[in-house]
Amino acid sequence: MESLSPKNHAERVAIFRHSIIGGLVAREFAHGELRAELEALSRQRLRPPDADSTRCFSIPTLERWYYDCKKGGPEALVPKPRADKGHGRCLDPELRELLCDIRTENRSASVPLILTTLVAEGRVAEDKVSPQVVRKMLA
Repeated sequence: MESLSPKNHAERVAIFRHSIIGGLVAREFAHGELRAELEALSRQRLRPPDADSTRCFSIPTLERWYYDCKKGGPEALVPKPRADKGHGRCLDPELRELLCDIRTENRSASVPLILTTLVAEGRVAEDKVSPQVVRKMLA
């Protein structure tokens, strides 16, 4: 028989979320009882998977997990990937395209050199874009 351990971080998160709200999903509540249970849960300090410290979760977060689980089962508690993954949120589309064009034309140019040049030319405000954001976007 195969082991029932999580295969990745997303599954560990889903199991963690279900361990918090799973008992609520199986119960029937009178008017106002669910809110009281969620408020009590929101005051508990919990340690998420792979986290170094404990934290509290807000009532809206717990409520979202509760209704997701009621509607879609434990699978619905797996975190969804960000829609903007791989895109610097502080980079507008024109700047992204410019950075990609510069990288294509000058493969050996470092990211700090590219940013310094763009700042000197007045195309980018100083301290608006960090080298880490550009590196992530280009990767």
